[in-house]
Amino acid sequence: MLNLFSLYLETSNVQAKHTRNYSIHLGKDLFGQWLVFTNFGPFGKKGLARKYAFEEIEEAHQRIQSILKKCFYKQNQISKHYQVKGFDIDSLNVPLPLSLVSMLPGIF
Repeated sequence: MLNLFSLYLETSNVQAKHTRNYSIHLGKDLFGQWLVFTNFGPFGKKGLARKYAFEEIEEAHQRIQSILKKCFYKQNQISKHYQVKGFDIDSLNVPLPLSLVSMLPGIF
């Protein structure tokens, strides 16, 4: 997979003594499909990985937006305060819609 966009999120709860990570990767495979990979779970443990395939980049963007909404806007979970810890983008190969970029506080 040609990785075109990566985003790394982290949240921690000092009282519960746990830290959780979330990584999101957008890329394209050899057959031209858009792929979204996610990996999330407690820091230092294996976590849970998911892979989604899409024909159109707009569908991949929608999936990433739904993931970010869950991370940044869900108010009823312990891990609701995710922060952006890093990102990598190849802007020459993949355009990111303004609606997606505006969801990422403090990096753009």
